[in-house]
Amino acid sequence: MYPKTLVTLGDPTRKRRLDLGLYQKDIAATLSADVQMVLNWEKNRQSPHLAVLPRIIAFLGYIPPTLAKAPDGLVDHVKRYRLTHGLSQEVGQADFGG
Repeated sequence: MYPKTLVTLGDPTRKRRLDLGLYQKDIAATLSADVQMVLNWEKNRQSPHLAVLPRIIAFLGYIPPTLAKAPDGLVDHVKRYRLTHGLSQEVGQADFGG
């Protein structure tokens, strides 16, 4: 089913896939993801893992509305940057010379 509105991150992914005439297995291969994961994103059962977001953005060719909300301040700006670049909040010991 073609999404009528693009509410969640799975909606534009499904729309783009259908527009290109691709199967979920094709998208899974392109995004280095599992077919079941793509199905869950498209059915809005699960959100994509942080590490996959940059590949989804590249596949779509734009930052989807769910990620493109205008940042209100520095914290929001950093969060958006982190999400669109697949970065987590976790800091390892190596980050502090340890």
